[in-house]
Amino acid sequence: MNNAVIIGGGFYGTSIAIYLAKKKSFKNVTLIEREKDIHLRASSVNQARVHMGYHYPRSISTAFRSKINLPKFLNDWNDCIISDNIHLYAISEINSKITTKQYEKFCKKVGINIEDTKDSFKKIFNPRLIKKIYAAEEYVFNVNKIIKKTRKELLKNKVNLLLNSEAKSILEKSPNEFSITIQDKEKSYKKLKSRYVFNCTYSDINQFFKVKTSLKHEFAEIALVKVPKQLRNIGITIMDGPFFSLMPYPSEKLHSLTHVRYTPHYSWIGNKDDKKSLKYKIENTRISRMIRDSKRYVPLIEKSNYFRSLYEVKTVSLDNENDDGRPIIFEKDKNSRVFSILGGKIDNIYDVFSKLDEEFL
Repeated sequence: MNNAVIIGGGFYGTSIAIYLAKKKSFKNVTLIEREKDIHLRASSVNQARVHMGYHYPRSISTAFRSKINLPKFLNDWNDCIISDNIHLYAISEINSKITTKQYEKFCKKVGINIEDTKDSFKKIFNPRLIKKIYAAEEYVFNVNKIIKKTRKELLKNKVNLLLNSEAKSILEKSPNEFSITIQDKEKSYKKLKSRYVFNCTYSDINQFFKVKTSLKHEFAEIALVKVPKQLRNIGITIMDGPFFSLMPYPSEKLHSLTHVRYTPHYSWIGNKDDKKSLKYKIENTRISRMIRDSKRYVPLIEKSNYFRSLYEVKTVSLDNENDDGRPIIFEKDKNSRVFSILGGKIDNIYDVFSKLDEEFL
C-alpha cells in the first residue's frame, strides 16, 4: 500500500512527491509520469522566467506571492538559476493597459524594486513607441539542471518513479484506500493501492474528478531564436497589453519569443484534445508575425534567427481572465483524500507546500 500516489511528473508533481517523502515522512510514495522522463511538457515549455512580480500589475495578490516566494526558490534552486542577465520592463506609448505612473505605484505597493535603465539600453528601443524603460530584478532557470537535480532528489528520498506510465482511473475502495489503474508503454495494465492521491496533470486535471474552478486551455507557441549580440544577455518585456517578451532560454542557449496576441493559437473550455494540438502545430508557426510586431518596439529583433518552436497547452483559471492572475488551484474531492493541484508559475510551489502543511500537520 502506498501512502501517496502522485499523477503527473512535471515540476509540481515531482516537488510534491519529494516534499511528502522528505518533509512529511510519507513512506511508499509513487510518482506516475506518462512521458519517458520528468518535466517534459509544460514544466519545460515556458519562458523559464522566475517571477518577482513585475509581470502582474493587474493582480496584486499574484505579484505579492511572487515576491514572497522568490527568495525561497532562489535558495532551493540556486545552482539552476542564471542571475547575470539584464531584465528590462518597458511601458508602451500605445495600447497599454497601464501608465508609467500606475506601474511605478504598483511596484512600490508590492515592494519590488525598479530603476530607470542606462542610456545604452534605452537605445535598443524605438522611442516613438516606448514611454519608459525600467531595470528589474528578475531571473531565469535552466530546465535541464532542474531536471537533473530533481532526479537526484527523487532517488535520494526513495520516491518510486514510474515513467512511460499513464493513470487511467481512480477508484475508491474504502475511505482510506484508492485503487489507481495504470497502463505502461506495452499497453499492459496494473493497479496501485494508495491512501492519498494527488492529481498534478496540469491541463489534464479534470480527467478524474472535475475541479470546481472553470478552466480555459490555450494551445500556445514559444519560439526559440538566436538574438544579435546586442541582445544576448538581455530579457525584455513590454507592458501591459498585446505585446511581447524576449527572454533568455538557458537550456538551449537561445532566447524565447512570446507574444500576447500570437502565442495562443486557439483556446477552448473543457478537456483538451491532444490529437488536434499535435496535428495543428506542424505547419502553423507564427514566428513571422511575432517578429514583425516585436521589431516595431525593438528593431534589433528583426536580426534574430529562428530555430524552432515549442508547443504546449497552457491552462488558466477563467476567473483570472481579466487580471491575468496566477493563483494555485488546490481542491479536494469530497472524501478529502484525492487532491487536484494546478499552478500557473513554477515559484507558486511554495503556496502548495503551505496548503499541504495545513492538511498534514
